[in-house]
Amino acid sequence: MQAGEDLPVDGTVAGLPPGDRLWIILRSDPDPDGLYYLAQDRPVAYHDGTWQLTSKPTGNIVSKGRNITLIALQADSSCDDVLFTLPSDDNGRLSLPAIPDGCVDRAERSIAVAP
Repeated sequence: MQAGEDLPVDGTVAGLPPGDRLWIILRSDPDPDGLYYLAQDRPVAYHDGTWQLTSKPTGNIVSKGRNITLIALQADSSCDDVLFTLPSDDNGRLSLPAIPDGCVDRAERSIAVAP
């Protein structure tokens, strides 16, 4: 992918417990700030099945030649509350310094940002 491009992503989730949701977060590898970013401001799935999203522009000039890791998080109500209430930074991005309690990392995939 090219830095700054929208990123279309899709997948299938199975075994999502009732009441839990699936969120997608992103992290640049390595990220000097250690932050995770929400791919969008809402969950991608509320129950088992297929899902899709187009993330906001991903990466920047600093990301060139690095990987961006997409993480599928299973969120219980406590994790969900944190993700739904994140404030935007000055650039309108939703970020967090760590994966909240109540979240389970279900899967990760890395994508290279073209140099």
